Amino acid sequence: MATRHIKIRNAAEREQMRSQSRESWEKVNDAIAEARRENLRPQTAAGRVGTTMNAWRTYAPETLRMGPLGHLVVTKADRRYTGEMHITSTQGDVVRAVRGSVKRSLVAEHANEVRAYLATGDTSGLERFRGVRVAGVELEADPDKLDEMGRSGELDWLSLYEGRAA
Repeated sequence: MATRHIKIRNAAEREQMRSQSRESWEKVNDAIAEARRENLRPQTAAGRVGTTMNAWRTYAPETLRMGPLGHLVVTKADRRYTGEMHITSTQGDVVRAVRGSVKRSLVAEHANEVRAYLATGDTSGLERFRGVRVAGVELEADPDKLDEMGRSGELDWLSLYEGRAA
């Protein structure tokens, strides 16, 4: 019997999900990120985050392929919707849907560099983000503006993904 594929394309569709289904979808997203970050087999990543391969095949089958040795591997990238992300932009902290794992990783790397700058004052990690745009906004790389945002509490969110716990 084939697994039913459920594609979530936007925030409205995500909000229509039952809470148990939404939690399962979020765990699959976590497993995909874990597999890519740690270079794990999908089964191992799914087990680590508390989801199943059946859930993975339901919510994100396009992220799986057969590897050269005949076992499942996770794709290097995808264009799936995984929720809205906080983006530290020249417009302030904005929440936007960021499509694609490469762009989501870029937002996460930027957030890490912003946190590092605010903790240490080292601006070297911010330079590569000057002029970079994601989801229709430019990433903030100006230390003075980041200091101001940090002091105002604008960057106090706990999770990059809106509506999710840290």
